[in-house]
Amino acid sequence: MKIINIENIIPRHKALSILQKLPLFQSVLPQEFDELLEICVIKKFQTRHKIFEQGNSAQSLYVVLNGVVEISTSEQGVINLMKQGEILGELGVITSMPRLASARALLDNTLLLEIKKSDLDFLVGREPHLSYGIMRNLANE
Repeated sequence: MKIINIENIIPRHKALSILQKLPLFQSVLPQEFDELLEICVIKKFQTRHKIFEQGNSAQSLYVVLNGVVEISTSEQGVINLMKQGEILGELGVITSMPRLASARALLDNTLLLEIKKSDLDFLVGREPHLSYGIMRNLANE
């Protein structure tokens, strides 16, 4: 896994566009997306690299920018494949519950936009209305 500066990979307007399309962030005001983007980092994963493990604490949520991510559980095996523009790991970050599934990259050079729980908590603390909007949008998914 490699951390990459966001501007080196994807134009800022494209990253903003991807975030704005996510139902989880529909309550975010246009001027707040810049703040949201400031707390994002891009991570590059190679084939079969684990992104997170079932049962572990949730420290980040991710948005798929490029590639495919396999979601699986020890009980059911593969339960989903996440592609560009889809979000994963958000439930654990929002609820502070352990991960309900594992995630791993299926393709070389899979790019994920990472938002750390601590950074999201700080942003929500400064903009309390975001918390309500994110929870409402999560409940509607």
